[in-house]
Amino acid sequence: MKYGIILAAGFGKRMKKLSANIPKPLIKINNKPFLQYSIDVFNKLGFDRIIINVHYKAEKIINYITSLDQNNIEISDERNCLLDTGGGIKNIFDNFNINQALVINSDVIWNENHIKKFQFMMDTMPTDANAYLALVSIENFVGYHEEGDFIFIDQNNIKRYQRGDSNPLVFIGAQIIERNAFSENEDKSFSINKTWDKCLKNNKLKGFNFATKVLHLGTEDALKEYISNEKKI
Repeated sequence: MKYGIILAAGFGKRMKKLSANIPKPLIKINNKPFLQYSIDVFNKLGFDRIIINVHYKAEKIINYITSLDQNNIEISDERNCLLDTGGGIKNIFDNFNINQALVINSDVIWNENHIKKFQFMMDTMPTDANAYLALVSIENFVGYHEEGDFIFIDQNNIKRYQRGDSNPLVFIGAQIIERNAFSENEDKSFSINKTWDKCLKNNKLKGFNFATKVLHLGTEDALKEYISNEKKI
């Protein structure tokens, strides 16, 4: 796998005043921007190209990336039109002629253990999958306070969580996805959930049990909780 995508175009509204002056991907934890944790994943996995989409306060993210002097990072500029999660990924696939990529969110604090998991995930992607989602149990997703997203049917097959289901799993903001997942979708701006639902219908959506703790700092409350408890990554 040669291509890595980092989703960094959102407004960061759940960060409230913390994202008033800087985009969420540049908020620092342990003196390191969120975005850098994601870039480090692809660097350590040896990816040839990293594409980062930008919209809100895009110039600040672009300036940060330029300061890294890393020539394998490219920008997908959504300043004129925010494309949402699915539209943003599809746009990158189309513009950069990509057939498959590992896509990660920029508000998860990835560490060395996660990098090993990503390598195993890439090595074990089912041949019949158009999208392969990294999932963990709720207790392993630090900073998450909802009910869940999916459940496993068997080793890799999944379905949407419904209230009352046992062993709910949470999507941690990482997936391997293929161009075929977006076939017959002519929309420009859309949620990745629309793509997943189509893949589910065709039995092309699979799950990978990430099976380790993951720190998600997508909200101001989660960040404050992390800092106050002095949790270790």
